[in-house]
Amino acid sequence: MMALKKSGDGAPPDSGIREKVSAFFELSGDAKITIIGNGEFIVENYKGITEYGSDLIKINAGKLSICFCGKNMEIKTLTQELLYVTGRVCSVTFEQR
Repeated sequence: MMALKKSGDGAPPDSGIREKVSAFFELSGDAKITIIGNGEFIVENYKGITEYGSDLIKINAGKLSICFCGKNMEIKTLTQELLYVTGRVCSVTFEQR
């Protein structure tokens, strides 16, 4: 488990947290999901896309499959490390693989 200490130098409490969390996900191999409102999401460190449509996107995240259900979902950016999707997200479910 990662412990975070309060900074005594006047830095904001979240200073460095992003880097620590990012390093944790890189080491653990787990996918990192960022959902922004219900209009967009980002998945980092994923293994692949197993289903794709405007109403369903299913992602291989290693031990899990992540299913995003919604409306008018569209992949805007796709790289080996990052998947960025816009559209209306209605639900997110996780399935053991």
